[in-house]
Parts: sequence; structure tokens; C-alpha cells
Amino acid sequence: MVLSNINDLELESLLLSDDLSEEEKEKQKSLITEYLARDDYSQTVDISSIDREVEITIDDSFVDDKELDVDKITSEELFDILREEPVEVDPEVMFPRIEQINKLFWFLRKLANQDIQKSKVRINNQEDLSLKFYIFLEAAIFFGFIETTIEEETLYLIPTEMYNESMNQTIEEQYLIFLKALASNESISESLIIQLNDPIFDRISKQMIHNVLAVDDNIQNEEITNEDIEKITNDLRYWYLGIRNAILKS
Repeated sequence: MVLSNINDLELESLLLSDDLSEEEKEKQKSLITEYLARDDYSQTVDISSIDREVEITIDDSFVDDKELDVDKITSEELFDILREEPVEVDPEVMFPRIEQINKLFWFLRKLANQDIQKSKVRINNQEDLSLKFYIFLEAAIFFGFIETTIEEETLYLIPTEMYNESMNQTIEEQYLIFLKALASNESISESLIIQLNDPIFDRISKQMIHNVLAVDDNIQNEEITNEDIEKITNDLRYWYLGIRNAILKS
């Protein structure tokens, strides 16, 4: 599992910056090579039946931090969404390392706007991508929106059935599908429910989330430290605040 120095890297852009030193660029490229060598990127996805191939160019507009303009729901309705039936995740997939969860929503929405439905997707500027892009992609894999495969050294993104179906929905419906996908992971569901039930993020609630994450199969497989789990715990706090601001009635 790729872990080394991820939190130490400059990950502001989906593209490798010209301002990075050669050492920093090589460090990212080395980690990316390790990412692409892992089983969750080289999935045995049969794309022989997919006739349509779409070529896209990635830039930083894929993670625009826009404010969501959607219909608000009650705490009780959000609680019901967060009680989604758990779905088992391949333990080899890295637990999402995204600080602002709504950026993943915009990433998926922008990707969908490239007319990728029922297609195999090839990125034409893959050499320019930073590790941050692969962190977003892995989160999309984790939540069941994307599958990937590598053929002749080309990485293909394949939208899942859930993702294909969501592309034709309104933004409100897309966001609810997105929330259900988040909640389908038991650790994330429990962590968000803890915060929904106790809006004050105090030492006790923080420790409760830490305890949930410490026994998560994907996190355990990474063999990470308590300090790393604390970072993910803090990320989940920002996830909850983003969801609350986006969709909860005040």
C-alpha cells in the first residue's frame, strides 16, 4: 500500500507544477508508479464489450470548490441516508485522503460532463497529472463510481452502473446518490452519524471516530500510525461540515 510522504507533498493541483523541485516531481512520479502497479488500478474489468472510447484532458477545473445550490433536507432525512446498507470495499483500496468531500462530488460531476457515459475513458495528458489526481480517482473507486484497468500501459476509467445512472439525474438527485455512496462504507457512515448526533466536535466524539477508523479493514491494511488516523479523523470532520452546509436545513 502506498503511504510514504503523501501528507508531506504539495497537492494543491491535479497537475504537476513547474514550481516543484526535481526531487519533489520525482517523488510524486515514484508514488504514482506505485499506485498504478497496484491491483485496484489493474482490475480485471472486461472492456471488450465497450465500443465507445472517450479521450479527456484533466485540469484543475475538475475540483472547483463551488457552493452547492440544492434543496435542503432535515437532520432526520440525512440520518436515514447515512444508514445505507454497508457495501464491502476491496481492502487493497486506500481509504480516501480528501479533505473537502464536496470537491469529490464536483470532480465526479465535471467528469460526467465530458460525455463519458457507458464509455472507456482515456486521459490524454496522463504524464502531466500529480498524485492529487490519483487520490481523487482512488476515492471514486472506493465509493463505487469508477473502475479502472490498464491495457498496453494505458489507464482506462470505466464508469460503474451507479455512476452511469446518476449522470442523467438533477444535481439534487446526484448529490443524494453521492451521499448514499459515502454512507455505504460502514466506517464513514458511523463517523458522520456520530457528528450528526453530537454537533460539538469534542474530545469524546473525536475519540469515537478514531476508534471506528482504527478497526477499518482498509485502514488496517495500510498499517498506518495513530497520527495518520487523527489526520483522517479531522478530514471526516471537514466532510461533515461540508455536507451540513450543502444540504441540511438550518
